[in-house]
Amino acid sequence: MLDAVGDVFLCSNVTWALLTVLVSLLWWRSTRPLSDVPPGPRPMIPILGNILQLETDPRKQFAKFRRRYGDLFSLYIGNKHIIVLNGFETLQDLLVKGGDKLSNRPDTKTMEMVGGYKGIISTSGKVWREQRMTSLALLRKLDFGKQSMEDKIQEESVYLLDAIAKENGMAFDPNPVIGNAVSNITCNMIFAQRYDYDNDHFQLVLHMINETLHMVGAFSAMTFFPFLDYIPGDVFGVGKVKANLEKFSEIILNPMIKHNIDNYDPDNCNSFIALYLKEMYARKTSGKETALDVKHLEQVVSDLLAAGTETTTSTLRWLLLFMATNPEVQAKCYQDVQTHVGNGRKPVLTDRDNLIYVQAVITETSRLAAVIPMGAPRSVTEDMWYKGYRLPRNSMIITNLDSVLMDEKIWGDPKVFRPERFVSEDGKLIHREELIPFSMGKRKCMAETTAKIELFLFFSHMIQKFRFITEPGKPAPGFEPAFGVTSAPRAFKICAIPR
Repeated sequence: MLDAVGDVFLCSNVTWALLTVLVSLLWWRSTRPLSDVPPGPRPMIPILGNILQLETDPRKQFAKFRRRYGDLFSLYIGNKHIIVLNGFETLQDLLVKGGDKLSNRPDTKTMEMVGGYKGIISTSGKVWREQRMTSLALLRKLDFGKQSMEDKIQEESVYLLDAIAKENGMAFDPNPVIGNAVSNITCNMIFAQRYDYDNDHFQLVLHMINETLHMVGAFSAMTFFPFLDYIPGDVFGVGKVKANLEKFSEIILNPMIKHNIDNYDPDNCNSFIALYLKEMYARKTSGKETALDVKHLEQVVSDLLAAGTETTTSTLRWLLLFMATNPEVQAKCYQDVQTHVGNGRKPVLTDRDNLIYVQAVITETSRLAAVIPMGAPRSVTEDMWYKGYRLPRNSMIITNLDSVLMDEKIWGDPKVFRPERFVSEDGKLIHREELIPFSMGKRKCMAETTAKIELFLFFSHMIQKFRFITEPGKPAPGFEPAFGVTSAPRAFKICAIPR
């Protein structure tokens, strides 16, 4: 009996040993550095690869790798081969001049869960091109409708300034009111509706968007280790993210789309949803092959709402933080507004050409804050060569925008907040092609134009009416970001003193 047990035990140990050797060999074979791909650090641990060499905010480590290996370097995490692109020349060559070869999204568990391979962010190829081009055309059509984008922002700024004034100069967290204002611009475009700042459904949606975007960074490990989805419990917040997405669809998205379908009027399309339905019906009626459908519409709306809210909100928060901690810069902004606008009216979009210093401050904040330092991952559609290195098909691509926005060779003192770098000696705004906070190429942020209008109008309106200071008696807020999908300021409080 004991001999039999011993034989079973021995066989079991031998089996496990063989499996371990086999798995290790397979891992080594799939992750061993190839001679013709960009160089990089040797994977440290089987299966984990280079992941332990990276920090929560990988930008510092990427900068070290760039100094050692150059503008292209390879990483291995799980069974994924990752190529990190650094430097303006590399990004321009591969993202702008490289055509569609780097325009796809990788096939990962994260992409599947967050976007379901629908909409704009998580799709690739013909489907992505149709969804993106259609959405851009519809957004432009909305801007030339009965109420332009500027009109909507001007209207919303009244509510924003009123909400700030209600703080009566006391310390407050600007995140909620800024998020409310920015989200309402997106909601106005998508739903043709704005929400009061105390609307329970609106606040719930904003909370879910913020929570989901911050948690996506935590469960992005499933990009490389999809088996983590099957671990008991909700260690990585996957269940919470799924619940948030389902709740958003239940209380806002699905009812809105159903309302537009039930009340569809082709002669009265004043929202993005209505225009999308009109275009969808037209293409289907004509017999034209199309990927426009209700499921894609649901995800396009989610993509626009998330992208149109978080990045602009975070940039405006960085602006207020920089103003409160740099009073001399804030004073110059206020003087700029006083000189060219005064107090008798609010700044309008045509004032942008005169408010050079205000624009320089917004531009410098966009550079230094680098709210989207990496951008969403891409994949290589077919084998390609660049500067003697092979970029293998299906390799994951990370575009390190931070390597350009914080490049000493370009900016000299990139870690210093210095708006004057964007003002010429004759007082003109300097436009630098290396300023790429919205990325480059065909996958660049489609909301760039809207975001720039929002940043200018909301910021100039706030500076005209309030002086922002740090909370008296408390240490000044720090500048270490909360790094997730975006690089946002950590929670802080400031005081808004009426002028």
